[in-house]
Amino acid sequence: MQSIDTKFNIRDATVDDIKAIKAIDDELGGLHPNLEEKVKDMVADEHSTFLVAEFDGKIVGYAGGVVRDTEFGESDPVAYVTHVGLNSEFKSKGMGKMLGDRLVTALEKHAPTIRTILSFDRGDLQSFFNAIGFKKTDLMVFEYDE
Repeated sequence: MQSIDTKFNIRDATVDDIKAIKAIDDELGGLHPNLEEKVKDMVADEHSTFLVAEFDGKIVGYAGGVVRDTEFGESDPVAYVTHVGLNSEFKSKGMGKMLGDRLVTALEKHAPTIRTILSFDRGDLQSFFNAIGFKKTDLMVFEYDE
């Protein structure tokens, strides 16, 4: 019998993976509007990273992030994790953490700082990001509201 480690693989996404990525996002409630276009753009952009996780040859998760040149008050580029999803049956098995860790490693090649922005009500994602080493910061998020 093969172990989970031998059946689990993380690789760069391609445009051919979009249908499977979208199916996972749909299962999770459609968290990412315009996902197909965003994946196409991120796969083509050398400053973005979009990964897929496969189990036994089937795509079961995804994670992506983008790099911005600078943010206010910072001289170095900043990477943002923008997309994360994992089939429900694979949660709490360590696969999400492996995928997140791999994304962080890829983004670190382009930016010394990696961030994400979460809603306060997303405890599931807060736990995920805590597990891969993210911490709350003193930064404030501002949003324009007419």
